[in-house]
Amino acid sequence: MRFSYKIVGVSAILLLLTVGLLSVQQQSTVKSEVEGLVLSSLNEIENGVLNTIDAQLSNKKSLALAITQAVQMNPNDRQYVKQLLDQPAIKDSFLAVGFGYEADGSIVDNDPNWDPGAGYVTQARPWFTGPKQTGGLIITDPYIDVSTGNTIVSIATPVYQQGTFIGAMYFDMELEALANLVNSANLLDAGYLLVLAADGTAIAHPQAENNGKKIRNFFADVNLQDSAQRVTLEGTPYMVIMRHYQAEDWYIVSIVDEDKALAALAKLRNSSILFTTIGVIISVFVLMFLIKVLMRPLDSLNSAIQEVASGKGDLTKRIEVSNTPEFASLAQGFNTFTESLQLQIQQLKQLGDEIVASGDETVLDSQKSAQATSKQMQELDLLATAIHEMAMSANEVAQSAQHASEAALEVDKNTIEGSKVVSDTALSIDALSGRIEQAVEQVQKLETATANIETVLSVINDIADQTNLLALNAAIEAARAGESGRGFAVVADEVRTLAQRTQESTTEIRDMIEQLQAGSGAVAAAMDESRNTASDAVEKARFADESLQNISAAIERISTMNVQIASAAQEQSHVAEDISGNAVKIKDLSTEVSELAQSSNESMENQRVSTSSQKSLLDRFVV
Repeated sequence: MRFSYKIVGVSAILLLLTVGLLSVQQQSTVKSEVEGLVLSSLNEIENGVLNTIDAQLSNKKSLALAITQAVQMNPNDRQYVKQLLDQPAIKDSFLAVGFGYEADGSIVDNDPNWDPGAGYVTQARPWFTGPKQTGGLIITDPYIDVSTGNTIVSIATPVYQQGTFIGAMYFDMELEALANLVNSANLLDAGYLLVLAADGTAIAHPQAENNGKKIRNFFADVNLQDSAQRVTLEGTPYMVIMRHYQAEDWYIVSIVDEDKALAALAKLRNSSILFTTIGVIISVFVLMFLIKVLMRPLDSLNSAIQEVASGKGDLTKRIEVSNTPEFASLAQGFNTFTESLQLQIQQLKQLGDEIVASGDETVLDSQKSAQATSKQMQELDLLATAIHEMAMSANEVAQSAQHASEAALEVDKNTIEGSKVVSDTALSIDALSGRIEQAVEQVQKLETATANIETVLSVINDIADQTNLLALNAAIEAARAGESGRGFAVVADEVRTLAQRTQESTTEIRDMIEQLQAGSGAVAAAMDESRNTASDAVEKARFADESLQNISAAIERISTMNVQIASAAQEQSHVAEDISGNAVKIKDLSTEVSELAQSSNESMENQRVSTSSQKSLLDRFVV
C-alpha cells in the first residue's frame, strides 16, 4: 500500500471516530431530552384524564347520594321507591338502580329485564356488604353483570331510617363510557390509557374484552406501583407510567410504544449517520487531492531513482532542487550520490578492460596444461586396473578360506549348543520322573484314605439299620399303648425317616468313593507308565550327547586347518593390496592434478565471462 494511501486511511479513521463520538454524544443527549418531554407530556395527559374521571365520578356520586336521601324519606314504601327509581333522569344517568332490603333481601329496581332468581342472596353481594360495613358510599370492583354479561362497576350507598341500617342501594355504571373517555386521550399516537383497580383488574381498557382481566394477562412484567417502568412485549419495548388515583384506589396507566414515541429520534440518528458518512467520504477525497499535490516533488525524485536503479539511467542527469526545504535536501543528496557513482563506474570500466585481456591469455595456458594431464591419466588408469585385478584374485582366495573357517566354527558352536540342550533335556526329564514318582505315592495314599472312608460309611450304615430297627420297635410299642402312645409313635416315625435318609446318603457317598477309587487307580497306572517312558528318554538323551561331542571334536580339527589356509591367503592378499594401494595413490594424485587444472581452466573461463558481463552492464550507464 502506498504511503499516501496510508495517510488518507489513518486520517479517515480519526475523522470517522471523532464525528462518530460526537454523534453518539449528541444522540444520547437528545434521547434524554426527548424522553423527558415524553414523560412530561404523558404526566400532563394523565393529570387531565384523572381530573376528568374524578369530576365525572363526583357527579355520579353526588347524584347517587341525592337519590339515596330521597329514598330515605320513606324507604319502606316500596311503591314510592319504585316510582322514584323509574324516573327518566335516573335511568339515563345509570345502567340500573336498585334498593335491597336488609330484612328480607328483596330488591326494588328499575331494570325490567333483570330477574335475580331464587339463588340470589342480596345480603351477600359486594354492593350490599360494602356500604353496611363502611357506613358510607363505595365503588365496587369490576364484575360481570348477570343480565347483560358486560363488565360493570357499581356505586353503593347505605340506607338508614332513624339511625338504623335497613338496606343498601346500588347504581350500576357501564365501563364503556369510562373507556371512551380514557381512549379520547391522544398519547403521541404511540399508545393508550387504561384504568386499573387496586388489585390490577382492568376497569377501562381500549379493548372491551380485556375489562375485568388482570393486567398481568397482557403485560406480565408490570409492577403495580406509582412509577414509570419499561417492559418488553413480543420484542417491542414499552414505557408504562402509573398514577395512583387515591380517591378510589385506582391506577391510571399510560402504555406507550417506545419505538413510535421516539421515532423522531431514530430519524435524527439515521440522518446523523448519513451526513457523517457523506462528510467523511468528501473529506477523504479532498485529503487525497491535497496529498497528491504535495507529493509531486517526491514523485519526481522517485522517477529519477527508478531510472538509475534499472541500469539504463543517465548518470549525467541531475534533479532540479525544489523550493520546499524537505524535498530540496533529498534532491541535493541524490545529486551528490549520482556524481560519486558516475566516477566509480568510470574507474570500474577501465579495470574491466584490463582484466578481460589478461584472462584470455590465462585461459589458453590452462587448456594446454589440461591436455597433457589427460594423457598421463590414461596411462595410469591402465596400470591401476591390472594391479587391482591381481589384488582381487588374492582377496577372493583369502575370503573363501575365511568363510570355510567361519562355517566350521559355526557348526562347532551349534554342536556344543545342541549337546548342552540334550544335557538340559535329560536333567529335566530326570526331574520329571522324580516328580511322577512322588505323584504315584500321593495317589496310593489317596486310595488308602478312600478305603478308610468306605469303612466309616459301613459303620454309619450299620448304625442307621439299628436306628431304623429301634424306631420300628418303638412304633409297635406305641401302637400297643393306644391313644397315650400316639405322640411317641410320631417321634418314632420321624426317627425311622431320618435313618432311611442316612442310609440313602451313605449309599450315594459309597458310589462316589468307588468312582474316586477307580479314577485314582487309573491315574496311578498312567503315572507309572510315564515314569518308565521318562527313564527311557533320559538314557537316549545321554547317547545323543556322546555323539554330539564326537562331532564337535572332528569339526575342531577341520577348523584348525581352515585357519592355516586363510592365514596364508591373507598374507598374499595383503601384499597385492599394498601394490594396488600404491598404484591407486599415484592415480589419485594424477587425477587431483588433472582436476585442479580443469578447475583452474573453468575458473578462468568463468572469470572471463563474468568480466565480459560486468563490462556489458557498465556500458549501459552514460558516464
